[in-house]
Amino acid sequence: MKQSAPSLAELIALAQTAGQLMQEAFARSIQTGIMPTEKKVDKTVVTETDRHINNDVIKRLKDVYPELDIVGEEASLRRVGAEFQLVLDPIDGTLPFTLYQGGSSVMLAVLRNGIPVRSVIFEPLGKIPFLFSAERGRGAYLHLPDSRCNCDHVLVSWVKVQLGWGV
Repeated sequence: MKQSAPSLAELIALAQTAGQLMQEAFARSIQTGIMPTEKKVDKTVVTETDRHINNDVIKRLKDVYPELDIVGEEASLRRVGAEFQLVLDPIDGTLPFTLYQGGSSVMLAVLRNGIPVRSVIFEPLGKIPFLFSAERGRGAYLHLPDSRCNCDHVLVSWVKVQLGWGV
């Protein structure tokens, strides 16, 4: 069986679904005044939403990509020796999320033999939700509602640093 991994379009769809889960949990916690959290062993904060998003991504990918090694911040599905790896941070900026501040995002990246090949960062909670995407050899993009702006001149260095591609 040929090993494979999610395409950039699939990563974008995953990030948007995760962002919707994040928006729903955020709205629910504002209504109820309750943001369920706990401290991890390393003393950082984790929410039920972190775990829910992490598990949802694993659930959506495990059967479609049975050879994919999935490494999440809250849970993983390890496949030793896999050619492709998905790295996931379900809510980057959990503490601001728990304080009802902006700046929290979903981060997904695909690596092939340890080398980043595509990545998506989606910030769904701002006044204007935005999504960054990057793919090796194809550039970096900022996606805004109803538009796609090629912002290589602004984003390419930042994305390269985030993905470990050097500047």
